[in-house]
Amino acid sequence: MSLGSALIDYLGRLTIVGGDRDGEPFELQPWEAHFCRGAFKDDGDAALSMARGNRKSALMAGIATATVDPLGTLTGSRFEAMPVASSFYLSLIIFEDALAFLRGLGHDL
Repeated sequence: MSLGSALIDYLGRLTIVGGDRDGEPFELQPWEAHFCRGAFKDDGDAALSMARGNRKSALMAGIATATVDPLGTLTGSRFEAMPVASSFYLSLIIFEDALAFLRGLGHDL
């Protein structure tokens, strides 16, 4: 299984915390799965830019979670997640979403 496919499977095990979809599984949109497969196909960097309101922050939080969760698919010495946001507030949202995902996995933070 490719790293991108393993990441997609991992993200599917996350649970949304808060909002209208609280408690529901984090289901990837087709474009999100396509991004994961392409971004984690080879070594290197990936960037994602699109209009507001398209779940970029939630996806970035999920990818960040996969790097810090000991059972995450991106855990290891060669993986880093560095979400870059247009404001401190948006960065805080990504950070808080990642914490919520980790708590939903049962991690005591």
